[in-house]
Amino acid sequence: MTSKETTTTGGGLRRTLSVWEAIGVSVALMAPSMAVNINPQGISSSVGRAVPLAFALATVSVLLISWTFVRLTQRFHHAGSVYGFVGATLGPRAGIFAGWSLVGTTSSMPS
Repeated sequence: MTSKETTTTGGGLRRTLSVWEAIGVSVALMAPSMAVNINPQGISSSVGRAVPLAFALATVSVLLISWTFVRLTQRFHHAGSVYGFVGATLGPRAGIFAGWSLVGTTSSMPS
C-alpha cells in the first residue's frame, strides 16, 4: 500500500490528499456541468446585457453552498452528500427529498 492510499488503521480514515490533488478532484467533478454552464450564449437570450450580473450572483450562491458543505462536513462525518447532511440536520424526510432533488437536477442536465 502506498502512502497516498486511504486506510482505516487507527479507527478512522486518514487524510492523504494534497491540496493540488483535492483541487484536481474538484475540477474533475465540476467539468460536466461547467461545460454547459460556463457559456454565456445560452443565457444571453434570457437576461440580455445582465449576463455578468447573473454570473456574479451564481458565483456568490455557489460559494455560500460550498461554505455550508464545508461547515457540515466539519460537524457531521457522513458520506451521504446532500441526503446525509440534510437528513442529519433537518430529519430523514427532508433528507430523502433533498437526495431525490439532487438526482432530478443531475439527470436533467443535457449530455
